[in-house]
Amino acid sequence: MNRSLSDVSESQAAIGLGAVLVLAGSALPWWVTPVESSTGLAGDGVFTMLFGAVVLGILVFQDTNERTGIVVAGFGALTAVVAGWFWYGTATDPTLAAGTGVYLTLLGAATLLAGGWMSHRETQG
Repeated sequence: MNRSLSDVSESQAAIGLGAVLVLAGSALPWWVTPVESSTGLAGDGVFTMLFGAVVLGILVFQDTNERTGIVVAGFGALTAVVAGWFWYGTATDPTLAAGTGVYLTLLGAATLLAGGWMSHRETQG
């Protein structure tokens, strides 16, 4: 597969950016207290990292077709549910605060949803 940067569509760029944001956010702190913090990889971030890696694999190894956008948007939605549920748990616990990793993962999930929608629209006509 030999692509130049000019061959990358806007949807592919959005999907790639979203996957990288999810991967980075999964490795950053998901919760913090005044004394300690923990990365997403110590818990639910493992799932979001897996989702981001699968999307990145889809982007790199699969040609875009009519289902690619739907699959990517589905992984974006799953990522948003996992990270959002974790964020909600920290919001209801006064001893914890959500770390930057949760917010970056949610931003990546939104970008995956947008990129998936854009990809689906590109293949529809």
